[in-house]
Amino acid sequence: MSQISALSTIQRHGPLRVGDLARREQISKSSVTRLVARLEETDYLERRVDPEDGRSFVVVITAHGHDLLAASRQRANEFLAHQVGRLSEDDRHAIFAALPSLERLVALS
Repeated sequence: MSQISALSTIQRHGPLRVGDLARREQISKSSVTRLVARLEETDYLERRVDPEDGRSFVVVITAHGHDLLAASRQRANEFLAHQVGRLSEDDRHAIFAALPSLERLVALS
């Protein structure tokens, strides 16, 4: 889950320095460094020279990483659709009525 979370954060915010990724993920820089190394080994992301500071680098999602996120979101969407389908009609209407507020909540992050 931490790998998917980190990839999602990079996808949402664009190329990030490791320290910025650590801050956004709310974990230590050393933990993110290990996480980035694992994601790099599996070709889900790559390091590139930071265009603003040639002494530093940023992490960027690869095509393989984008594919992993798409598959993960597809599985999550299918699971959620199945679970919502098991609810009563009143519960489904309540959830759908709350969607605009939930979208605004997500947009705050």
